[in-house]
Order: sequence, then C-alpha cells, then structure tokens
Amino acid sequence: MLSIRSRCWLCRQPLSLMRHGLCSCCLRHLPARPPCCPRCGLPAGETRTPCGRCLQRPPPWQRLVFVGDYVTPLSGLVKRFKFHRAPELAPALARLMLLRWQQARREQYLNRPDLILAVP
Repeated sequence: MLSIRSRCWLCRQPLSLMRHGLCSCCLRHLPARPPCCPRCGLPAGETRTPCGRCLQRPPPWQRLVFVGDYVTPLSGLVKRFKFHRAPELAPALARLMLLRWQQARREQYLNRPDLILAVP
C-alpha cells in the first residue's frame, strides 16, 4: 500500500495530519506578535486602544488582525508562495490566518470581518 505523508514546510518533519502544512512545534515557535495598535498594526504599548496617530487620523478600517511581523520564517513562506510559484503553501498560510483570526475573535470579541486581505 502506498502512503504519502505530508511534511512541515519549515522543519520538513512528517505531519500526522496532511491538511495543516506546519507542525505544532513550528507553529508554537513562530515569532510572537509585539504589542501593536489595533487599527494600524504599528508597535504600541497598549493593544486595546488605537495609537495617537490613529486617533487623530483613523484609517478606513476598524480593526487589523495579522499573523505576525514579516520576518523569518513567516516572510520566507510568503515569499516562496508569491514569487516561487508555490500554490501548495496556500492552505498553510490560510490556516495561519484562520488561527490568528480565531484567537483575536476570542480575545477581542470581534464580529465577522467584511474583508480578509493578505498583505504584503
């Protein structure tokens, strides 16, 4: 019987569940998000209230939810997906976005979003 096992995109270890794309160890070791403004995402001391810049000139959106800073290893996955024609990374990146959204929804009591946009 042929068995094809999926591997983690970061450490290349076999995955027990093919749909994830990243192992639980690599997920836990993604860089922590710094405290940031909930409107623009720029570093801030308080994460519940908008920064001074957003209070003076609010952006057209109400809340920003992001997976993490654009640094290794996340930046490597995004670059590989975008510039090296690796559509097979789409489920793993989508899962990261979903996990982050679910966490933000629990912590910040967010409503369903009107728009989900991948940046950069």
